[in-house]
Amino acid sequence: MKKTILLITFILAGLMLAQVNENDYRYKLADKYLKKGFVTKQQYDLFKKEFSVDTRKKKHTIMQIYVTFKLQMYGLLNNVGENYRLSEKCTRAEAARLLTGIMGEERKLAKSNTKSSFTDVPDQYAPYVGYLTDKGIIELALDKKFRPDDFIQHSEYAKWILNLLGYSEGFDYEKDKIDRFFSREKNFTPKPIGDQYLYIGKVMEINNYLLNRSFKGTPELFKTRLIKSGKLDKKKVEFVRDATYEYSFTRIRDKQTEVIYKYRNLYDFITTLDCRNGPAPIHPGLQWPDKNISLDYSGYIKIKDTGLGDKFYIGVIKDILKDLGLNSTQIERTISKYKADGKYMHIDYYTRAIKLNKRGKYYSLDFYLLKK
Repeated sequence: MKKTILLITFILAGLMLAQVNENDYRYKLADKYLKKGFVTKQQYDLFKKEFSVDTRKKKHTIMQIYVTFKLQMYGLLNNVGENYRLSEKCTRAEAARLLTGIMGEERKLAKSNTKSSFTDVPDQYAPYVGYLTDKGIIELALDKKFRPDDFIQHSEYAKWILNLLGYSEGFDYEKDKIDRFFSREKNFTPKPIGDQYLYIGKVMEINNYLLNRSFKGTPELFKTRLIKSGKLDKKKVEFVRDATYEYSFTRIRDKQTEVIYKYRNLYDFITTLDCRNGPAPIHPGLQWPDKNISLDYSGYIKIKDTGLGDKFYIGVIKDILKDLGLNSTQIERTISKYKADGKYMHIDYYTRAIKLNKRGKYYSLDFYLLKK
């Protein structure tokens, strides 16, 4: 019992430490936005105020605070006000405004006198609802009532998103199965849950994921179209991409070194080599296969077969892969491919590769990191 409690305590402590590191990274990234002139001092100060709030008893998360700030930095979120209001339920009128924001239209519409075909939409929201109606994203009800003060539901906002991406109700998806289609076809992480009402923080999260989704029938990402139309600054997108991957890659590199030294000290039949040195190698073309991307050999873990049986050594290899950050599906794929072909290379988004094979009496895990 004591061992179980101790194990749970260690796990929780590890999760808390990971969250602290993640939060520290977001805070530093916000500092960089300010120094680059991507945000105003007022926007930065508001983010710091929101970020300092304990969210454990709130309806929103730290990540949603950062996402809100990032969308504001991108110019895809206007008129935030004195606070983010992320724990408030989102009305249909507010959801319409936020959706035009992620489309890069909110600032322009805020200055227009466009009227809505609905009869109950307040003047301040009429341009947003009218624009989305004209685009076929919102359907005009028979009674011409929009019900702007009603809270938006997951399934309804999902329908707006699908309409925006070029999908059609009745042809691509059925109304009663929209959640299933939404999560399967577009693979959104914050997938809708039936008729649960959306909080503003969740809308921000979904809008952020929308940037990396593609339109129907084309591989073109939503953010790519925004960049082409001049509604999103390419330099800002590339800056966020490079900063994010620098952080992620540093974690990969540091995790590899940690695992190498852990297993070298754990078993006497293991030998290791760690080639890590200097700053994390970063390439501006990360994750773009048309660029000249290559990997550097960065070390290995070799396991000598001392007669304990293949099952035992495969178990050790699984433990190593888990410590390196692979999930259960990736681990099983690696092992099954190795057993079938005698070797297998796991690759993560052009940042690292882990090659598993066996030569003579040695099982070998060879590591490669992005070339400097």
